[in-house]
Amino acid sequence: MEIGTALHTHAVGWSGAFPHLDSKDTLVTVFGSSTLLDEPGPVRELLAAYPLATIVGCSTAGEIFDTSVNDDSLCVAICRFDGTRLRSVAVPVASVADSRGPAICTTRP
Repeated sequence: MEIGTALHTHAVGWSGAFPHLDSKDTLVTVFGSSTLLDEPGPVRELLAAYPLATIVGCSTAGEIFDTSVNDDSLCVAICRFDGTRLRSVAVPVASVADSRGPAICTTRP
């Protein structure tokens, strides 16, 4: 398994070059401020860097990167697995009440 991280802020942009870990067995996890998640630029750059990977994420009230807690940033963890095969599942949720009931899942091999 190989792991990398990245941080995006309004002031600096991305913290450096994206780690070269793209594969169908790579999981990219994004935690971020909803203001940055709503801006297409940084997210598009991330998607372009990892076209084969499974990318998941959510908004947060503060992002932890290395030893600091940030606001208005995107914190990214990239993990390429050696012996694990990834599959993603999407479940549409129309309302908060629907999030507790049974769901029909769609999978992507």
